[in-house]
Amino acid sequence: MKRLMAALCLVAATASAASIDDIQKSLQAKQFDIAVPQLRALASSGDAVAQFALATVYEGAFGYPKPDPQEALAWYRKAADQSVPEAQTALADRLMQIQGPDAAKNYAEAATLYRAAADKLPVAASHMGDLYCYGVGVKEDVAECAAWYRKAAAGGIPHAASALGGMYAVGNGVPKDDVESNKWLLQGAQGGDVLGQYGIAQAYLKGAGVKQDYVEGYAWLTVAQANPGAAAFGADMLTAIREDMADAAKHLGPAQKTQAEKLAAARVAKK
Repeated sequence: MKRLMAALCLVAATASAASIDDIQKSLQAKQFDIAVPQLRALASSGDAVAQFALATVYEGAFGYPKPDPQEALAWYRKAADQSVPEAQTALADRLMQIQGPDAAKNYAEAATLYRAAADKLPVAASHMGDLYCYGVGVKEDVAECAAWYRKAAAGGIPHAASALGGMYAVGNGVPKDDVESNKWLLQGAQGGDVLGQYGIAQAYLKGAGVKQDYVEGYAWLTVAQANPGAAAFGADMLTAIREDMADAAKHLGPAQKTQAEKLAAARVAKK
């Protein structure tokens, strides 16, 4: 929704303020019979950002009751062809989801689109890191993976920061460096990424690059356990967190455990 609102504001640069205000108000009022034709007219006239905005509407933005994935894909492509980075990234995301005999071709096109958008959208750089890490759409290259993650992490993408921290932790594509690892893991953790939270917890529990601190370790494990993203990694991740919390608790007195829980509660509240 935020991305669409930004797109609508950008459309104002090529349309009259009254026109775009009317479209936005109509969308917010769910007057789709008025707003969609108006937005489509702008898009059909060649306005690239309107094309992107229309694509998001066809995906159900503002509660649009007649989502049309094929229409959305078509308008994303039109906007991407005009170098709208948000559209390039959105189109690439959808190409990555298409399975079948053309999957490899779609992955390669997605890589091209992410690369084109990466200078303006850090999330696209993060996707490039993923592709190079796993050799999807491009040849696997851990050094390239690390470089793209670094670019994305510098742009504030928590997943990329955590992934880069993990690479430094084991020396994959970069020199092994616990201090550097912890810097990126902490950035990812504070940004809400569960792998960063789990990784920095491990650093504190083991004293890897930091002074061993079971209070901090237990606190970050508690945050990771509460993170909805943990479930996405399956039962093994949740089991590992629980087991590590149990082990860490053996090293904590009642006051220390309470302190750790307070730290965790404050960190979760910030999300």
